Amino acid sequence: MTPRVLRPEEGRRLELNGRVATELIGAADPDAEVTVRLVEVAPEGVTPRPLHVHEGVAEVVYVRRGRATLHHEGGTQLVEAGDCVHIPAGQRHKIAPRGDEPLELLCVFGTRDLAARTREG
Repeated sequence: MTPRVLRPEEGRRLELNGRVATELIGAADPDAEVTVRLVEVAPEGVTPRPLHVHEGVAEVVYVRRGRATLHHEGGTQLVEAGDCVHIPAGQRHKIAPRGDEPLELLCVFGTRDLAARTREG
């Protein structure tokens, strides 16, 4: 397999619960071993995504823009642009924006079929 350049405008747009994601690599790519998504979460005031879990898959989130609260089983933590978050496999979590600016995230998962491993609630 040859290296590729992945551009956001060529990604698959996903309208998801409480957010919009551009999947740069993932389920639609037969050679994928990971899922990589650019995610934009609208500011406070929209219906937030509930806690969710990725079964058997860790998640790494890089906060590209904005400020947020990371909710997880152990409590909450504040995160902001430039922070990198590691969420262990099986940990219930969500990241909710704080303030009036959208939250932009780069999310990486160790599976190509993320939908099959994600459970809301």
